[in-house]
Amino acid sequence: MALRGTKVIQVGERIRYHLDCSPWLDTDETLSAVSATIDSGPAICDGIVIDADNAGFHYYVSNGSLDDQFNVIFAQSTSRGELRYDHVQFNVITNGGTVNNAGMTGRMLSIVGPTGPTGPGGGGGGGGTGYTGPTGPTGVGETGPTGAGPTGPTGAGSQGPAGPSGPTGPTGDAGGVGPTGPTSATGPTGATGSPGVTGPSGDVGPTGSTGLTGNTGPTGPTGSQGLTGPTGATGFGATGPTGVTGPSGAGPTGPTGGALAPVGVSVGTSTQFAISDSVVTPVPYDLVNYDTNGWWNSTTKRYTPQIAGYYELNFNLYVGNTTGWSGGANARVLKNGSLFALSSSMSSSINAASGCGIVVLNGTTDYVECDAFIQATNPQLGASGFANACYFHVHLLSSGDRGPTGPTGFNGTTGGTGPTGPNGGPTGPTGNTGPTGNTGPTGPSNIPQNSQSAAYTTVLADGGRQIFHPSADTTARTWTIDSNANVAYPIGTCITFVNQNGAGVITIAITADTMRLAGAGTTGNRTLAANGSATAVKVTSTEWLINGTGLT
Repeated sequence: MALRGTKVIQVGERIRYHLDCSPWLDTDETLSAVSATIDSGPAICDGIVIDADNAGFHYYVSNGSLDDQFNVIFAQSTSRGELRYDHVQFNVITNGGTVNNAGMTGRMLSIVGPTGPTGPGGGGGGGGTGYTGPTGPTGVGETGPTGAGPTGPTGAGSQGPAGPSGPTGPTGDAGGVGPTGPTSATGPTGATGSPGVTGPSGDVGPTGSTGLTGNTGPTGPTGSQGLTGPTGATGFGATGPTGVTGPSGAGPTGPTGGALAPVGVSVGTSTQFAISDSVVTPVPYDLVNYDTNGWWNSTTKRYTPQIAGYYELNFNLYVGNTTGWSGGANARVLKNGSLFALSSSMSSSINAASGCGIVVLNGTTDYVECDAFIQATNPQLGASGFANACYFHVHLLSSGDRGPTGPTGFNGTTGGTGPTGPNGGPTGPTGNTGPTGNTGPTGPSNIPQNSQSAAYTTVLADGGRQIFHPSADTTARTWTIDSNANVAYPIGTCITFVNQNGAGVITIAITADTMRLAGAGTTGNRTLAANGSATAVKVTSTEWLINGTGLT
């Protein structure tokens, strides 16, 4: 039985109270009946009325005696057949103050007490009131019995004048401090305050560790031959020797350009493969989409082209059905067994990674291959019923035999014969060697991500990046590769597009230049489905080649 509160009531009051039952009633439970019992004293509890929402009730309490302390016990029945007992404690206090009565201090029961009895009538008399005699000594006998004779007739004398008012008595002593009243029930919890002011921004976190060093760029071309030195000053002695023959003319003719027949390979996975956790494993490609020249080795999973040139690489890794991640995951491309390119990283929220690059292969012994490293429990490569979830594409971009050696340059001009003198004039100094070309920039160690959840047009900084469409954005979007007239991307620029699982379809468009689908050569916009990845490579100033998985 729970105490639902403590109340204070004054003598003679009849007060209406309310008891809320919603804190203990279930959502679909209501009150059906309430009765009350007083545990002690003459107090009365009546007038019980259940609220309209059947979640509480009103009641009256009255007839308490001074200094009573009692409990009103409520028996509460519910629509579920439950019976619950609660009680409320009452204390009865005076409705007046303290007074002096017959020389004693006591509390009044009420501001207005009951009417006292009528005093006895005065005796009859015929004359005026005489002088009061001196008070005699107090008798020692017992008080006699009250006489039983009849009351005499009322005297006929007139009433004497009223005596003067007596002086005001002294002020009574102040009453003592009354006892502390009982503690009332706890009031309802106040409303939640408004949010506080946002605190200041935290300190900038420490700088992340330096990324892996990229591959060294190719050595720049040899500088041009320096100019022939000036002719020496005229001597004063015998004729000087004949001047040295000047160096040969311009360097060799550059390689002959020309159109290429399609050369390359496209392989992928046709189902799902289990691999070991935290172990570098060659990707088990079992699906050969095409191999134009038969240079793919299905046993070693290596591609060894027999034409020297620049080759474009595109690769994608998809991981599914793991039972827990312990770290990250990457796909790697190796050239002749050494790391050449690394994909973006994966985790529990991103289960696909891709990468691209351009590699120089010698056309005889150079080969490329792709492997994976995954830190997860029971990792699975690829997807059941989804071909090319993991893929590896290699395509020849440019090649050609070296052109013939250019013609020998003209002999330098023979220096003029100096006049006869004691000594021959000095030979002019050899011209300075031209400067060595700059070393190419260091390649990136991963593919930076640019997340977009709206229509988007690429910018120059997107070269070498992945544009990522998160699963939180389920709306179809259009991403546009800007024209060379607006953004002059260098030839060889790669832009990768990734559409996460559950995200809306992405339309890949191009502003004014040409975009061709690898293999088919068709032009126009391309559609990238969820879980798809595609890479576009700029092959000329106004033409791009695009290929990927989930791309139509």
